[in-house]
Amino acid sequence: MKTKTLTLHCITMDFRIMKNTLLVSVLLLLVTSIYSQKASLTLAGNYFNKGKFDEAEKTLESILVNEKSKLSKLEYITVYTDLGKINTIKGNYSKALQYLILAKGKNKSDSIQYGHYNVAFGELFANIGATSLAINYYKKAYANNENDLAHYYHANIIGCMFLNLNQPDSAIYYFESQLKSSFLISDYIAKASSLNNLGIAEQKKKNFTKALEFFFKAQKIMEQNKSSASRNFQGEQVSFYNNVLSNIGQCYFWMKRYNNAIPYLEKSHQVDKKIYDVNGQIKLAMQLVSSYLKTNASQKAKSIEHLFQSQTNKMTLPSKLLLLTMEEEIAIFDKDYIRIETINEKLKEIRKQQEQEKIISIDNMNEILAQFLISEAKIKIDIEKEQKQQLQKTVELKKHENQFLLIVSGSGFILIMIIGFLYFQYTRNKRKKIQLEKESLELEDERQKLQIKSQENYLTEFAIENNLKKEYAKELLKNLNHLVSVDDTDVKREIKNLIFELKNKELSSKNVEELNNQSELLLINFKTKLAQLHPNLSKSDIELCCLIKLNLSNKEIALHKNVTDESVKIFKNRLKKKLELTSSDILNIYISEI
Repeated sequence: MKTKTLTLHCITMDFRIMKNTLLVSVLLLLVTSIYSQKASLTLAGNYFNKGKFDEAEKTLESILVNEKSKLSKLEYITVYTDLGKINTIKGNYSKALQYLILAKGKNKSDSIQYGHYNVAFGELFANIGATSLAINYYKKAYANNENDLAHYYHANIIGCMFLNLNQPDSAIYYFESQLKSSFLISDYIAKASSLNNLGIAEQKKKNFTKALEFFFKAQKIMEQNKSSASRNFQGEQVSFYNNVLSNIGQCYFWMKRYNNAIPYLEKSHQVDKKIYDVNGQIKLAMQLVSSYLKTNASQKAKSIEHLFQSQTNKMTLPSKLLLLTMEEEIAIFDKDYIRIETINEKLKEIRKQQEQEKIISIDNMNEILAQFLISEAKIKIDIEKEQKQQLQKTVELKKHENQFLLIVSGSGFILIMIIGFLYFQYTRNKRKKIQLEKESLELEDERQKLQIKSQENYLTEFAIENNLKKEYAKELLKNLNHLVSVDDTDVKREIKNLIFELKNKELSSKNVEELNNQSELLLINFKTKLAQLHPNLSKSDIELCCLIKLNLSNKEIALHKNVTDESVKIFKNRLKKKLELTSSDILNIYISEI
């Protein structure tokens, strides 16, 4: 988590009155040096606040070089910590870790007095995706700080990270603490932000009614202050207010109350276009498009789609993925199956690129964590070394000093080897896990294919049974026509029975029609591939191909199309020519393999 403030500390020194003139001269030189150092620290802080991170870094590095002999322990820790923060913001995570390790190395006992680097560690680990480690360091900062504003800030960050880990109950605990702190610092945006966070956590738990209560409270606070101090209601205040409206709209969306969601989402979307770039707008636009489609306002949905399609060159991979998902949803609404297939291919390509980036990101994170673990081990070794040296001095002074150094060095080497071995085991187990997940996905894909094949066989059997029922109905009609010409009471009763049977067959036909609709859905992919391979086929040809795909015999096809077996043979010969098959090719096998 990047921070916008940089705390740079200065030292005040007490001087004794010197009688000697030479000592007074030295004192004056020292005072001049201190003021120079203070000016450099102030300059670095000003650079940081203005976002000039390169200048701030150079100034702090110059302090380390030029003022090294005059820096106290606290100053060392502060400068190293600030350099770590700057490199975290710049994305130089390995360099940031090195500075923070130096800061921690100056405070091996982890004293609270010098523990402000905990926040810097938390920011670094949050940025590389090591959320659990980040939470641990922010918890240290949260526990060690009695300042209400700092409590509010740290509780907010910890709660948000628990939400990212999908642990809403833990998040709520810290958001409630954040709300208490917001009352103590008496800031209306702080209160509204805390309520908004609680709403997000409750929404994560699918307690939508309770979530809306928190969002509406946050909205009320913002609107009251908007009306009372409209001149100051700008910039970040407007952005946050829009965020609250967006959350209300999203909550209604997840409750499937789309008509309630649309006004809030529309208003947020309009504000987003003024504040954020295309990557910041598209996530909210996704839900607005879905709401439009749910309420049959497809033209409005398509207008948003066209707006983003014209800005694809400005999008990141995640934004392009969201846009393709939006296009897919609209295509499904329009039942444009060819477009759906095209979008699915693009989605696969984008997801493949994301996986590659994810692997690189994970490798970078593992590298940083490995450096951190090694540094932690070194610090522990140093602590142990110092403790043993102190013990050795009190017992035998310098009697076994060389032997002690050898033992400590050996212990450090073994510990580093153990850490290296554990890291190797971790990476190997991770590769095995990925392989097992891949095999599991392949098995699941095979299971789905078998399930579809089973469904096709079932449809084939059902089609055959339906044709037999049709034949039976024809026979009944024939008998009925014969009996109509006879004037007899028993015959009339028989006619009524036959009519009853025909009605039952009519009901069965409706079921068959429904099943045919289902088979049509199963054959969508087949028809699409067939049209791509052979665009010259007529509608009748495609229908014949579908019947062959369902493994129907010539007789069954003849009954379905109400023609003779010989006609079916003629149809198949014509189809074979259109498909450009040779005399040695078997039509049924060719179609089954498409």
